[in-house]
Amino acid sequence: MKRTFWWAFMLLPALVLAGACMGIQDGRLGTLAVKLSFDAAWASPRSLMREEGGKKSLTPTEAWSPTKFAISGSGPGGAEFSLESGDIDVETKLVPGDWTIGVRAFSAGNKEVASGTSTCLLLPGRTTAASIVLYPLEGEGDLSITIAKNLAVPAGGRIAGGLVYKGLPGHPAPAVQTTVAIDVPSEQTIISFEGIEAGHYSIGLRLLASDGSVSGGCVDTAMVMSGFLTAGTCAIEMGMPVANLSALLYPSSPLEPPLVSAEHDFSEAHGFMPLAAPRYAAEAGEEVERTWYSNGEEAGKAVELIGNRGILPEGTVAYPQDRPLSRLSLVRSDIVEESRSTFRAGSAGVTLKAGAGNDRGGYGWRASYDYASALSPSLHETTEANNIGAGNSYIVKAIAASPSGLIAISGLDDEGALHAFAAGYGAELDPATAGPGSLLPIDASWIRLWRDKVKIGSSVKTADRLAVSDDGRFIASASSLSNWLRLCSLDIGGKLLDSFVVTPGENIRAICFSKDGRKLYAAANTGGTIYAFDVSEGGMVPTSSLKLSATNEALSLQDMRVTSSGGIVVTAKDMSRLYVLSDEGTLREEAVVQGASGGVDPYHPTSLAVSGSGDSFHVLCDGEKILSYGRATSLSPYTLTASFLLPAEAEGSTVIASGTTLGGNEEILFAAGGDNVEFFEIDGAGSLLNNYPLSPTPGDPAGISTASGLCYIRGAFILAGGSSGIVAVFGAD
Repeated sequence: MKRTFWWAFMLLPALVLAGACMGIQDGRLGTLAVKLSFDAAWASPRSLMREEGGKKSLTPTEAWSPTKFAISGSGPGGAEFSLESGDIDVETKLVPGDWTIGVRAFSAGNKEVASGTSTCLLLPGRTTAASIVLYPLEGEGDLSITIAKNLAVPAGGRIAGGLVYKGLPGHPAPAVQTTVAIDVPSEQTIISFEGIEAGHYSIGLRLLASDGSVSGGCVDTAMVMSGFLTAGTCAIEMGMPVANLSALLYPSSPLEPPLVSAEHDFSEAHGFMPLAAPRYAAEAGEEVERTWYSNGEEAGKAVELIGNRGILPEGTVAYPQDRPLSRLSLVRSDIVEESRSTFRAGSAGVTLKAGAGNDRGGYGWRASYDYASALSPSLHETTEANNIGAGNSYIVKAIAASPSGLIAISGLDDEGALHAFAAGYGAELDPATAGPGSLLPIDASWIRLWRDKVKIGSSVKTADRLAVSDDGRFIASASSLSNWLRLCSLDIGGKLLDSFVVTPGENIRAICFSKDGRKLYAAANTGGTIYAFDVSEGGMVPTSSLKLSATNEALSLQDMRVTSSGGIVVTAKDMSRLYVLSDEGTLREEAVVQGASGGVDPYHPTSLAVSGSGDSFHVLCDGEKILSYGRATSLSPYTLTASFLLPAEAEGSTVIASGTTLGGNEEILFAAGGDNVEFFEIDGAGSLLNNYPLSPTPGDPAGISTASGLCYIRGAFILAGGSSGIVAVFGAD
């Protein structure tokens, strides 16, 4: 029987004395069989460094793994024995009766590191097993912390924080945690503690400027053993050229680190809100606390997403709301998970950059993601090396999203790969920490799911057409310059399960899914053909195809969407035509809406947006006008219900999307592709109520001037920034 070692919180295994099988022995003496067993991970701290990616807690500087064991006992009539061994198997014959057995463990330097005792009844002529758990020794040790900084701090700065005693395994947790305050000049490089109680400690340090403002910090843990010196380094990193800083938090425990959201830029006018998905599964009855830090300073308890998480995993937590806005242009945000019963800890962090706010009438830019987000950890790591981004910017070719929170992006880094992220906007937050009725705002970060190179045969391709099913179980991709169509199958958590490819024989210009996600439609421009496929976890099967009427003319198909009643709408720009199709097992052309120059709508229709209000949709025409169509029943034809001209600052728009703000009922249209982007508040019929334009800020961190795609997801509009290599989030809470 194998038991775990003591010092679980210190990354040490347990020492077990396990007996051999019971058996009849000769003579009247009993045999005590001792077998010493310990986990190989205890043998060297280097194994811990491999497991933790080179990062570890502060531990004793000299060898402290047991190499020798002293075993002794006292029995009936004053009988005694003692022996020393480094061997794993020891046997000795003893007088029958009650025995008290003790074991002491010594390091290579002959220092005692642990001890334990047990009692057993030794029967005549039998082998008896004794099991003893060794615990670390009570006593005192020394701790030395070296402070490393990448930049010199101006005179008057200080390092402040505290050393908190957590407890010693094998002994009751302290009723009240003891804290030793730390406050030293910033130029001091070593902080020492002599003769402190053996056990587990947490260290929190803040770097303060002369005016008391926080410029950086770090959090770590330390293990102090009786009679040993523990030493290590806490690093504080500051950014250039002005208060730009990154605080590096060193995880140091066996807890599996949580996964934090992707690196990105945030609006300094609204603030940042990273997410974290815990990957450590707490044991029954174990309490795990999760605390966020900003630049080494505690920001508050993590806020759990308790409902409407979409594809985000259970236990996902957010940064505390209503935190004061940071005045720094570079923010290091860390989360620490700590087991209250074992004192183990795990941590992870992300560096976020602030960007100038861009708001108008309550609407504005909230975040931007670029190739660096593909270098962040992913929730679903693939077995291939293509999961990690190449580290260089690339054109964003296409973007699509689903109400489940799945976001698909084509491009972003220099291999033109397919990327998947998850957003939790609108998720219900734990009222105990966030207050009743609180929802996750659109300032919240994305969780990266995976990255996948699109391979067609032996060639790597880049898609410029994307579609995502409403349930987030399928992603379709295609290239308007080729004839392949690819389907990715995902599980309920967004993990990539499999991919399938078909080649219809024509270049694909538009793709979309049915509302139930079980049909995929593709529009081929060359022959003016619409294809329908049944899709499932096993792939896609063609069911029917339809050649659009008047296909002898230059159709220039642009977009295709499925309405709430299942109508399939296709735009043909050059012919100023809308096609309305149905699919009841076979594709059928229901209606053609013909426009013409000289004011006959729809003239040069391009982008479509399905309305969330009734059975209706919107059409962008010639970059100058938006039309709204609706019908009372699925048997009625679609008729024009409203229209409005784009204001001058929005002329030239190429894409539109429809949605609402978080918790809002009023429909919002968003237009992009011209020199600016613009929000339109419209009524139930599609008539314009108000509009709010946004112009690019210096450097265009939102990619407004190079927009190539647009979608709506859970209260936010996501803009593909084209050649800027940026994907930006817009909206209002």
